[in-house]
Amino acid sequence: MPRCRYLDCSLDTRVLDDSHGSLAVQVAAVLIGNRSGLPIDLGDTRVLTSTAGAARAIRRELARMGVLSPMFRMPMESLDPPGVRMASRMEREAAWAMVLDPRHRGEFAALVPMQVNLDVPADRFGVAAQICGVCDQLALAAHDPISAQSTQLLMNDQRRWTELAAIYGRYVRVLANHGIEDPNAVRLRQAADPMIPDGLRRVVVACVPDLPPIVRRYLEALARMGIEVEVLVWSPSGQHEHLDAWGVPDAGWWKDHMPKIDDASIVVENDPASEAGVLLDRAIEDRGT
Repeated sequence: MPRCRYLDCSLDTRVLDDSHGSLAVQVAAVLIGNRSGLPIDLGDTRVLTSTAGAARAIRRELARMGVLSPMFRMPMESLDPPGVRMASRMEREAAWAMVLDPRHRGEFAALVPMQVNLDVPADRFGVAAQICGVCDQLALAAHDPISAQSTQLLMNDQRRWTELAAIYGRYVRVLANHGIEDPNAVRLRQAADPMIPDGLRRVVVACVPDLPPIVRRYLEALARMGIEVEVLVWSPSGQHEHLDAWGVPDAGWWKDHMPKIDDASIVVENDPASEAGVLLDRAIEDRGT
């Protein structure tokens, strides 16, 4: 597997492909490694998982072995530093709604066409929610509206991006006037120059196949600062060569090697309650066999 792009990056990638053990059991075994003591303390470790359910499954396996649990975080949450007052989604939308003052809409006419009503607060909040969504997507790619890369990637729509960049500065100032920061701005700053939490020595990415670029940048920065970064990758036996060091599939190869799923393995139900009932029935059947 390729290593990360920085020569001084100590990224360690491990493939988990034991077909006889659950993924949670395999991850728990890697987390414990060669550590000893009673109890084993993983308080210096942060684990990134793709879902809260995955974190619970790993924590449950560690608890069975009497291990003091590490810190679990979702990928984007791992960039949130302690002690920084970050705006909530509602506060972000409210700040954008203030910036989208219809009296000044000539300054962002390409971004918000004139036929879009901004006279009613509810309509402004609707547009604000869409802009928040755009900014969130940019942040995943380690950009913001004022990044040079944002306009370069979409040269055919440069006027709208230029207008967005201009009013983004006002949005940031509105938040600052209330003593809060945009969470994406905080995370971009963290990715470039991390504030390392006290006691953190190791970060383990537990089989996250679509780690956002901003999180990869953050982890690379941590590795250069001496934090041990381990990337655990799940792969069907013999196929890990077609994943990169972050566990991201090689689209060029996988598009011609789609996994085969038996139709009998797909069960469709009308609602979550029915789905839960099917799972319980299956679990009872399995236990009886």
